[in-house]
Amino acid sequence: MKERIDPYLLGLWLADRYWWGSSVGLSNTDERLILRFTRWLLQYYPPERVKLKVYVACSDDLYKHCSTDLVGHQLLKLIPPENIKFYCNKKLLGVHYIVYVNSRSLKRLINNVARDLLNYITDNALSYLAGRTDGDGSIDFNKIRLRIAYSNINEALIDARLIRNIIGTDPKIKYYKKAREYISEICCTRYINFISNLACKTIRFSDLFGREALA
Repeated sequence: MKERIDPYLLGLWLADRYWWGSSVGLSNTDERLILRFTRWLLQYYPPERVKLKVYVACSDDLYKHCSTDLVGHQLLKLIPPENIKFYCNKKLLGVHYIVYVNSRSLKRLINNVARDLLNYITDNALSYLAGRTDGDGSIDFNKIRLRIAYSNINEALIDARLIRNIIGTDPKIKYYKKAREYISEICCTRYINFISNLACKTIRFSDLFGREALA
């Protein structure tokens, strides 16, 4: 059943996974990434199984007026309105989305694939890394260094090995104690060449680099 999981979406999920009880899904602030993951879920589950949580940065008064206006029309076409719930979180700076299904079988499947990550993505490493970078990547102000954040060292080392094999450079991995995360840094110029054939698959980074830079 490994063929069910798109390598790009696997990388995206590992970056921004939602994992609670029997629920599995994606947590992100970019609605385009949520939309893409939703479309994938709908390949295997009926719309009534897919649920969306929308967390809004607002006061109690503004929260009363939260509505589907905060959700793009494409998502509204895919997810039934009764499955969209709104929550207020005053600490947020914007809107945060969580799309998920309650499925123990999918949870087991993704978990098993994640444990056997290197074997699963052998022929799809570029797509996997593109998803991982869209989910947890960032670029410095001068667009010189690309940084990917990880919650554990094992995943950081696996991706570093893939990047080393694909673009011939060793990412520098640093641990930030205060944030409790590992940061892998690579050269942006090399990265642009690395994802040039995946411009249509990367979402956030095509915005930062520009489509012409990725063509």
